[in-house]
Amino acid sequence: MNRVIAITLVAVAGFLSAGAQAAPVTIDFEEFSVPQDFPGVTTVQSQGFDIYGQAVGLFGPEDVFLKTGANGTVVFGGYVESHSQDSFGPEVRFVLTRTDDSAFALYSTDFLASGPTSIGEIYGRTSDNQIINLTGAALGTDLWLNIVEATFIVRGDGFFYCCESYAEVDNIVVGAAVPIPAAVWLFGSGLGLLGWMRRKKTI
Repeated sequence: MNRVIAITLVAVAGFLSAGAQAAPVTIDFEEFSVPQDFPGVTTVQSQGFDIYGQAVGLFGPEDVFLKTGANGTVVFGGYVESHSQDSFGPEVRFVLTRTDDSAFALYSTDFLASGPTSIGEIYGRTSDNQIINLTGAALGTDLWLNIVEATFIVRGDGFFYCCESYAEVDNIVVGAAVPIPAAVWLFGSGLGLLGWMRRKKTI
């Protein structure tokens, strides 16, 4: 019986250590001086991550910037106008990766998308190139705990001759990648074995 308990404790320890390794950090851009403007595209680095920002439109201003947001904190944002009708429309995107390209967990973020015809979306890419979005699972759950890239996009409707897209991102909470399926299997196996041994002893 003591051996079974020991096995279960090892399983629990493995499960908890996976969570401990994923201690989150917050990318809040507060270390940057503001305002800073970048024509169309730039990459900033914070907390061991690269955040690539790009604004793309047709015949209109394209701007990526660090500035003080409405709530008084520093935000990473982008603005674009389109003065031509096309099938894509103006787009602002931010791409988040680790500087060393390793996997990470994305727990939450403040993501603002605005514009008369704009739609905001968040996508993740896993190490085996699976593409996930918020339709499938909330941030901080499932495959979001083990991704190599997160993309925040604001797209405008390109079938209007003039429209704009504005986006800003802040307070990106990230951590070490968590191999959830393996940890849960180990934890469940230990508890299952303990339950089986107790039932056998009772019989």
